[in-house]
Amino acid sequence: MTMATQHLLSLPHYLDQPILLNNLRKASPYLLPLAGATYVAVDTFRADPKEHGKTLVKGLSVTGVTIAFALWGAKLFLKPSPAGAKEVLKTLSPLMKEKGMVMSQKLRRQLAQYSNPPQLLNILQNSSKKNLPPSIKSFLQTSTLTPVKHHQLKLNVARLLIEKTSSHSPLKTQVLQLIQKAENRVLTVNEIHQLRQTVPKLAPDLEKSKQWLQLLMAQPAHVSGKEIMNEIKNLSLMGLFPILGGLLGGVMGNAINREDWRDKFKNQAKEGFFQYFANILLCNIGAGICLSLLEKNAPKMSGNRTARFAAMTLGIVSFGILGGSAIANFLGKNLINGIIDDGLVEGTQQFFEKLRADNETSLFEGLYDERKPEALDIGLHLDDMATVGVLSGLKWIEPALPFFYSISGIRTGIGYRTHKKEKPERSSEPQQSYSNKNTCPQLFQGHHVFKMLSHQQQKPFQHSHVQR
Repeated sequence: MTMATQHLLSLPHYLDQPILLNNLRKASPYLLPLAGATYVAVDTFRADPKEHGKTLVKGLSVTGVTIAFALWGAKLFLKPSPAGAKEVLKTLSPLMKEKGMVMSQKLRRQLAQYSNPPQLLNILQNSSKKNLPPSIKSFLQTSTLTPVKHHQLKLNVARLLIEKTSSHSPLKTQVLQLIQKAENRVLTVNEIHQLRQTVPKLAPDLEKSKQWLQLLMAQPAHVSGKEIMNEIKNLSLMGLFPILGGLLGGVMGNAINREDWRDKFKNQAKEGFFQYFANILLCNIGAGICLSLLEKNAPKMSGNRTARFAAMTLGIVSFGILGGSAIANFLGKNLINGIIDDGLVEGTQQFFEKLRADNETSLFEGLYDERKPEALDIGLHLDDMATVGVLSGLKWIEPALPFFYSISGIRTGIGYRTHKKEKPERSSEPQQSYSNKNTCPQLFQGHHVFKMLSHQQQKPFQHSHVQR
């Protein structure tokens, strides 16, 4: 195996480090506005010089409010989950076994009711004469164990186990130094590679080697089947925030520019529905449905991370990329657009009238007149692949989600529409209605009559005809 391949195998452990993820979360509120400001500057520069002022105002309003809402949604729905009872006990079990702390049935029942680390520490101290080391107790005295704290706890457990080995070789010193570094900073890919190469040589047997590496290497979070639907709900709600921010920012920008914001709000609302329904909601639903089918029909495979990733990707491709735009455009054309243009009651009535008419041509004709999927729409499905990564336990992808969702919000705020269907002018309607000579041949018997009709003066004509 080449050195490059070995480093490549160490890359997932590098990306899964809780300290790195925490740093990315902290950087997101600064990087996202910087990206937004760059977009506004470029968009303003490319606009007509006469429109620079309006373009700048609209861009700052839409982008600023969208990004603010995206970060707000991320703060509400992307909170890092503290370590649960099973995770903490799994971390402590090698050390407890080393110290002879037996897990009796009574102790297991007590631990099942554990809700916070101090309670767990109290139960362990009361059930055994042997105490945990002070360095471990200090972690369990906090009310919650954040992902960073839990990772530091695992490193300390591994350090205590490795220190008890009889070996005093330079390998042991090297491993202990790397553990000390990992407690407070992000290890490089090369340092993680060194751990993966050194620990097996230091461990007395294969079982100990696997145990130590599992403690030292950051592992992807496992999202259970029950938790997956809650994750999908949170991600869908988080994706809604930038859409709402785009709508609000678009209205504000149009109002400041003294444009008819009420009229432009219609296109913004239509695009917001398309972006949320096609690019966010349906993809999340598709991923959840396919994962549920996998767990129901192949429970053994559902524990495999690759199989879960493949199932959710299939759901996103089928429900989002292939069917999302078609479903969104169908509902938009037949229901949502009518509600936005004509109001809730009239729009809903029009929809049910189309259904009662049972006319497939009326329902499906011109499905892409207002909104045709484009390359950027397909590119926006990168956020869905990021969602799959998050649901598969790759938490380092989470900080990128506000960026992807903000693109949908910005397109909502500018009211992006493609292939707008032009409505015929009213002045042409009477000419079309009277162009059938078989229906009204008498309308073409005099030039003066045709002239009057061209000005839509039907009543005087009828009066002159009676006189004749």
